Amino acid sequence: METKHTPGPWSLLTGAAVQIGTDRIIASTNPDYELARADANLIAAAPDLLAALETTLAICTHRWRALPSDAPEKAAIEAARAAIAKATA
Repeated sequence: METKHTPGPWSLLTGAAVQIGTDRIIASTNPDYELARADANLIAAAPDLLAALETTLAICTHRWRALPSDAPEKAAIEAARAAIAKATA
C-alpha cells in the first residue's frame, strides 16, 4: 500500500517532539501537559503500528471467511480495517 504520510522511522526527541531523521520535526506536544511524553511516544510509534496492523490484517483476512458471522475475530478484523482507513485517509 502506498503511504500518504512521511515514512518512518519516527523518533522521540528530548521533551515531547517527534522527528524524522536528524533534522525535521513533524509533531510536537505541549510539554506542560502531563501526558505529553506518552502522546509523543504514541505519535512516534504510528508508522510501526500501521505497518504491523496491515501485516496482521493481510495474514488474517483470508481466514475470516470460514468463521461464523458472530465470531469476535470478525469484529476485530473490521476494527483493524477501520483503523487503517482512518490512518491512511
